[in-house]
Amino acid sequence: MMSGYQVLRSTLQFLATTDLSVTEISLVKDVDVSLPVLNYFHQVFEVVFVDPSGLMNLCADMTASKYHRVQFEAKCSMEIFDDWTVDSFQALLMTMKPLDRAFDHVFH
Repeated sequence: MMSGYQVLRSTLQFLATTDLSVTEISLVKDVDVSLPVLNYFHQVFEVVFVDPSGLMNLCADMTASKYHRVQFEAKCSMEIFDDWTVDSFQALLMTMKPLDRAFDHVFH
């Protein structure tokens, strides 16, 4: 069984290294010819992550630019996790980051 730290690290590693705007992923266990092919999802959606039913894209509302932002944040988080001189738990999960420090312009 994996610890919470291992699950978080594995998830961040996956997000940092996998571009779902190029490569689709599916949680479908058994191939069924009645289900849509993953390529069809990419014709409609920019980011594709299909649920176990094979019918719903979990990232339907996500644009490629939003996903690339998530991917960038995951890469930065992995760099902090890999730096043993930093308390990564404190830096990533406990330190507040105000919106104005995250973005240089905010639309209301």
